Amino acid sequence: MKSFPCAFRIILLILVVGVSVVAKPMSSIDSIRWLMQQSRFDETIRITQRLQQANQATAETFYQEGLALKNIYRFARAIRSFQKSYEIDTLRSEILSELGSCYKSLNDYGKALGCYEKALLKTPLSSGVMADAANAYMMAEKYERALELYRSLYKNEPLNVYFLRNIARCYDYMGREDSAIVSYDKCLYPINGDYQSTYRLCTLWLKKKAYDQALSLTNQYIRQDSTNARINSLNAYLYMMKHFYAEAKCLFLKCYRNHDESKFTLKYLGITSFKLNDMESAKTYLEKAYQIDSTDYEVTNFLGIACSSSAYKRLGIFYLNKTLQLITPDSVYLGNIYGNLGKAYDAYSNAPCEKSLEAYLRAMELNPADTLSVYLVANKYDNCLKNKTMAVKYYRRFVDMFPARKKSEPAEPNVISLYNTALRRLKELTQK
Repeated sequence: MKSFPCAFRIILLILVVGVSVVAKPMSSIDSIRWLMQQSRFDETIRITQRLQQANQATAETFYQEGLALKNIYRFARAIRSFQKSYEIDTLRSEILSELGSCYKSLNDYGKALGCYEKALLKTPLSSGVMADAANAYMMAEKYERALELYRSLYKNEPLNVYFLRNIARCYDYMGREDSAIVSYDKCLYPINGDYQSTYRLCTLWLKKKAYDQALSLTNQYIRQDSTNARINSLNAYLYMMKHFYAEAKCLFLKCYRNHDESKFTLKYLGITSFKLNDMESAKTYLEKAYQIDSTDYEVTNFLGIACSSSAYKRLGIFYLNKTLQLITPDSVYLGNIYGNLGKAYDAYSNAPCEKSLEAYLRAMELNPADTLSVYLVANKYDNCLKNKTMAVKYYRRFVDMFPARKKSEPAEPNVISLYNTALRRLKELTQK
């Protein structure tokens, strides 16, 4: 029985020590980390600043302060905190990574890349640091180094499609299209519905005019996901490029009815309508595209021709003159646009014939081998201005552009008609 008080005292001592251990407050760093886990960044910063005022701040204090500041987008202040942390502890590569991330957010890629390269020297096998560095090099448009890093990452993780897609993007941006095509194509096998790779691969095939390969990809994607507006409109565009205008218009119209009112869809819905000689529909959709972007000379050109070919003659002249304002002076299409403008003036009964002649002369100057422009100039001098001398000059020039044809050489009926008319008028004008 005498041993009971002794045992009681021992138990009581254990309880007191246990309570004191449990009641011991968390350290400042533990408190800061707990606040960070709760996303209470402002409180974190207040604690780290109190510790600095009391000269109790450590490398971890400054590091956690930097993380808090970064999370509330105070990147410049975060950089100062990370720099102070690194001055105290130069062995921690994660500080360099965070510095790189802050510089990257401020678009200071030179300093960001310097930090990432230092971090890689300390931890060359860290996939996290390597991925962050690769992304920064990509954003800085330094694709050779980005490619090198992404290839190292992909070698270690051959099932990671993200790394493979970025390898393809590097090749793409470097102009190495064949390598990009191979890499994008590989992305499609692990993930058949990879929209980004499908879209970019299609645009590369499109650039090579390999329309069948691109169509095969879009049709394959649509079988899995028929709701992607960009793939659907690209699919319609590819049919248009193959001159399947009816099919293309049907598909573009389906996109439009599914609430795709992008400029791309409206523009090419208008152009396919134009190609099918549906000028009213062409005008409707091209005007919608023009309201989105009034600086697209293709839209204004087709819109001008559509208007001048229907009941909106004067509007056609407006849009074609607008096209001339938008297009660059060295464009190969400039002569064609002047030719279309001349026809628009001809179609508008209130336009003086000098306006169409002026447009045809400019078209002829820009495209001296265009026989139609020469004939139209001759015709204007003949039938509009009644200038016999100039009419003869240009009729002769037109006739001289047609050497003696071989009997086996086919000739277009309209060309034969114009040629015969020119010969007849030359004979009539020179005999008077």
